[in-house]
Amino acid sequence: MNFSTEEFMTIFNEENHSDLKKKCFLIAQDIKNEHFTILQLLEQLRELLVNPLPLRRKQGVQIFMEVLQNVPYDFLNIQQLKMISGFYIEKLNDHHQILPVVLQGILRLIKFKYFPEEAIHSILNTIFLNVACQQQQQSDRYVIYQIFQLSLEKYKEALISMKLDLVYGVISSIDGERDPRNLMFLFKWLKSFLTTIPLGHLTEEMFEVIACYFPVDFKTPPSIGRDITREDLANELSPCLCAIPEFSEYCIPLALEKLESSLQIAKLDSLNLLRKGCNVFSSTSYLTYATEIWSLLQKEVFSNVDDSVKRECLNTLTTVINKISLSEKGHFISFLNNITTTLRGNLLPDSKLFQPSISILLHTAMGSQESSVYIVKEIVPILTNTYIISHDPTQKAVLLRTLLQFVKTHLKYNSEKIFINNDHLDTVPLLCLKASTEIESNLCSAGFESLADLAEMLSLNVRLSLYKHLHDVIIKPASIEIREAMLNCLKNISFFYPAEVNEFVLYKSKITDPSVLNLYLDALCVIADLEHFREIVTDCFISYAVEDLELAIVAVKNTRNLLQRECNNMNLINKFIQKEIINKFIATKIHCNNDLSFEFLMHISSVLKILIGSLDSELQNQILSCQINVISSYEHSEELYLLLLDGLISRVRNGLSPDSRMLAFLTKISVIHGNTSIRDISVQLLANIINKHPNGDGLVISLDNIKQDCLYYFSTHKSNVIITLSWITKALVMRNHSTAKLWSDMLLLYLEQDDTVAKGFKIIMNDSYDSLSPVSYCKKMLLYQQKFFVLVTNKLCANFSPEKKSYLIATGYLIECVSEQALLLQFKKILKLVILCLEECNDPEVLCNILRRLKSFIVNNESILQENLEDFLSRILKLTIYEHSMNVRVAALQCLIHFSALPLYRILPFKQKVLYHLESCIDDKKRLVRKEAMEARALWFLLDAPI
Repeated sequence: MNFSTEEFMTIFNEENHSDLKKKCFLIAQDIKNEHFTILQLLEQLRELLVNPLPLRRKQGVQIFMEVLQNVPYDFLNIQQLKMISGFYIEKLNDHHQILPVVLQGILRLIKFKYFPEEAIHSILNTIFLNVACQQQQQSDRYVIYQIFQLSLEKYKEALISMKLDLVYGVISSIDGERDPRNLMFLFKWLKSFLTTIPLGHLTEEMFEVIACYFPVDFKTPPSIGRDITREDLANELSPCLCAIPEFSEYCIPLALEKLESSLQIAKLDSLNLLRKGCNVFSSTSYLTYATEIWSLLQKEVFSNVDDSVKRECLNTLTTVINKISLSEKGHFISFLNNITTTLRGNLLPDSKLFQPSISILLHTAMGSQESSVYIVKEIVPILTNTYIISHDPTQKAVLLRTLLQFVKTHLKYNSEKIFINNDHLDTVPLLCLKASTEIESNLCSAGFESLADLAEMLSLNVRLSLYKHLHDVIIKPASIEIREAMLNCLKNISFFYPAEVNEFVLYKSKITDPSVLNLYLDALCVIADLEHFREIVTDCFISYAVEDLELAIVAVKNTRNLLQRECNNMNLINKFIQKEIINKFIATKIHCNNDLSFEFLMHISSVLKILIGSLDSELQNQILSCQINVISSYEHSEELYLLLLDGLISRVRNGLSPDSRMLAFLTKISVIHGNTSIRDISVQLLANIINKHPNGDGLVISLDNIKQDCLYYFSTHKSNVIITLSWITKALVMRNHSTAKLWSDMLLLYLEQDDTVAKGFKIIMNDSYDSLSPVSYCKKMLLYQQKFFVLVTNKLCANFSPEKKSYLIATGYLIECVSEQALLLQFKKILKLVILCLEECNDPEVLCNILRRLKSFIVNNESILQENLEDFLSRILKLTIYEHSMNVRVAALQCLIHFSALPLYRILPFKQKVLYHLESCIDDKKRLVRKEAMEARALWFLLDAPI
């Protein structure tokens, strides 16, 4: 390819870098295709390369470098690469302006496949002699470091042969580096360099060059963004400081010196360095400084208020102990003796240094098997004797829990049979057992907690004593704290020794006292999920559930508690199903007993829901086909029939087509029953059935019958009818049924006559009812709330007139549960209704709903609110003195607080008006209102204050 220097001069003058790169790429292609050679390229660039002007020489070298960048890695041979390396070595002695492109060229050159290894000596030595690295720009220094890195990767043996010349050159090059980007690169590379190249008598000099950055105290300059943090630099630096064993005599003293600093980051970095050094340095090097390390760590744990520093000190102690344990045993034991002797006097629970001393001893024991054995031997007898002579139950509880920690620590390095032939530990389980019999709650709980943790390791004699104790206490009343600890102990010991627990703890004879039975069944609940006890527990629960009524009430209640706790345990649920619990609950126990309480029936219903809801459709249908006919004989007892019906069918997966008598019964109960709870259960079950009812004429007929029944009772039970209609509408809206719109219109029609209908919209929008939730397998259209909200509010806005105050209340209930996104999309349409509601509505619940949503708008800086700021602000100010509800006043004041964060130009015109109005709020009779008023007043007062 023919080219002239004039072409390149034109490119350089125009500063067109893309043209330069394109031209150089074409030249490289010609070289690759052997139409042109590297030597010919240098000849043609001669005019530039020998030009007396440094800028021209730089341009010549830049062209050559750009061409070299585009030549394949394996194209040039050894002779060509030798010639080019000589060219670059010569250019390293040229003017400093040329240096950046020369360095780029060298970095490219040493990447070539056939680059001669011996040439790397000359290049590196020339860089060391002629390039003052730290006087270069950051980017150029970075290239030099890349050359070092690549040279070590590709030409390791050649660099090793350079010996101390290389070490001295690297030290000279990196000494004084300050740019965090370069430091991150260096720290990562130095770990490899230090472990590859012997440092000889320059070991200390190399360490000092690296150590000057420790501890890292750095904030990212804005010019380099936030890609590099102080933690990043610290994490890369510490492995360099402890990269080789020879650094130990400098690194450990450095860490100890900085540990005494008052800076938290210096302490944390020093502790981290001490721990990392344990991976490289010898045990002897740590033993040399053991006393000083122990002294400083103890001081920090005792005096430092920062928990993170204390935690790192303790972890460091454990790591150092583990390292020193590899040294000569006598020296190690002497060191451990130094620790125990120092702390022995702090082992009284009322001592301020008790807890930190215990933490130190525990972390010392964690260090190694030898330290674990030694600490247990020295410390456990002291704590045991202190426990025995102490009379304070609180202190005894602390000591017992502390002893347990030492047992657990000892277990880390030793067999689970640690209580066998161990004079120091064998008394601990006995102390725990005795503590579990104490009256004082904290001590008794500590005893049971400890026994639970030691369950697997307890000897047979201790276990037999514990079984006798558990047999008695599981049926005795106790505080919540003791009861929980005892049940946890029962569960753990049952896991390891199920046969023994079954034989010695569980009751074989019948319990006749309901209160005792309640405690016993409650205890069985904690072991019911263990395979060995599954059948035993289910048999026990069912047998008592079909006993006399008093015992049955207790059994059914505990069955419900157990199934609620283990609702996902299909093994246990299937076991109950196999034992025909449903049939026994309904057919065997219920019969015609008129003494069944509402609470008892609710428990039975809950049990049925959990059991049936866990089954597949086929099994559900089998059970329903048997049981629906059975319970139909109980229709004379409305509550009994309703609750059993609710338990059986509310969790049916595919729904059912009920007969008209059932729907008429549920509608009647929903409307005219005198008990509110019964009405709620009935109407929610009715809605559940309608939601899952198969499509077709049957559903249409059922809905028509329900409507006719409701109309029949409307004149005498209007409020209950409205609630029933609301639930049916909800069921239809959720499943997106074609008749949902007709039922919604019916509610809107009634809304014009009675404002209590507005609460029906709250029922429809509320998505928290179990009876119409996925757990009941109900049909739920995606975004049904948003769709209903838009449909109804559109009609409210279209038909509103000043006399229809009920529309305002309905708006307040509708916006309570709708998503913020849907509310925002519709807000402009309902803006008038919302403003009027704030002005004219007297329902505190509605006002609070609106104020909460407005506050959310303010926080999210929604423009719709700012555009109507005066309308909202004037009405919210009036609500700050709303006399009928403190909650409304608080909500209004909170809105004012958040209003103060809006752009100053928007709210400043209202400042005086707001401050004047808030004067009366500060004297409110309620403290919470006064508190919010003071905060609002302060924020508005300082709106335009100078910063």
